[in-house]
Amino acid sequence: MADATQVEARRPVRVRVTSSSGSICIVAEPRADVLVEGRASIEVGTDGDTSVKASSKAIEVWCPEGADVVAGTSSGDVRLHGRFGEVRITTSSARIEIDHATAAELRTSSGSVRMSTCDGVCRVATSSGNVEVDRAGELDVRTSSGKIDAGAASASVRSVSAKVLLRLGDGDAAVETVSGSVTLVIPALRRPSIQVRGQREPRIEVEQGSDGLLRVGTVSGRLTVRPE
Repeated sequence: MADATQVEARRPVRVRVTSSSGSICIVAEPRADVLVEGRASIEVGTDGDTSVKASSKAIEVWCPEGADVVAGTSSGDVRLHGRFGEVRITTSSARIEIDHATAAELRTSSGSVRMSTCDGVCRVATSSGNVEVDRAGELDVRTSSGKIDAGAASASVRSVSAKVLLRLGDGDAAVETVSGSVTLVIPALRRPSIQVRGQREPRIEVEQGSDGLLRVGTVSGRLTVRPE
């Protein structure tokens, strides 16, 4: 394995990876060390953090399952495979892909975000990239345009013109948009209270009651609330 470096991981494990423009791939697996393939400098701090710094070349990092990760790059994609702890990722225009995290804070200017599972809070901020989240405990998305397709127990979304599709659990939801369409899909037996601010007549296909609160504000976007 060329340009590979292996260091002992200290508990609790936190891995910091930065790259100017190269792609970053981090794999969490049952192991007790951190292995880096690619040209990068590696430093283990007194607090146990393992810091990996690369330039424009792609790097791959293997770390223990459950590790916290902080990663940043300008234009290289960031992919996290396996089960992680708390994850924070910042990019300019790159794609972010994550398999599983206990919590996530993801920021990108125009790159897309793909999250499979986030047990707790998943915060996403992007200007124009698409956001896909299969499942999250609590979802918080801020975007200008693009497409949001997500499933979460509860959600808060602010957008200008993004097309929003939320598959909700038993929690509340708050959506603010100017012109993007909004579709909320809720459990079949749920009867929430629905508050709508907008100029278009909403399409409500569920009975209302006291099972939580759904709030939607839109200027010209269509709103649909339907059962799963």
